[in-house]
Amino acid sequence: MNLSEGTARQGASLECLHNGPAEVHVQASVKYSTWNNFTNDLISTPVLFSMKPVNPVETQRVPLEYSAGRTAAEMVIPYPPGIPLLYPGEWISEDICSRLINLRQGGAKFQACADPALQHIQVYNNKKGGDA
Repeated sequence: MNLSEGTARQGASLECLHNGPAEVHVQASVKYSTWNNFTNDLISTPVLFSMKPVNPVETQRVPLEYSAGRTAAEMVIPYPPGIPLLYPGEWISEDICSRLINLRQGGAKFQACADPALQHIQVYNNKKGGDA
């Protein structure tokens, strides 16, 4: 393969990622891979999180399935690739919760969190902490 063929293939690959309907044909196991990001946005919106040290008294452990709408009290890093998906003080959306559940079911390992199997996640109590 020469340079122009490689460039053409790369352009086709990028084009494929940014065509909305192509996402419909992606298998669930591929869609929730830690190695891809099938969105039209090249730059994400800012993520609010806190640099405040986590006080264990202000946190509780909840099943991952019940974490949507709560504020994370720990960093969650799916591996591979080892890039944080949640920071302490970050609000856990339905999409993030669903993505974490799918990654867990797909066999991903999780770093920096109390439960590497991610059956449970540390969140801030509703009345304290997480001042993002």
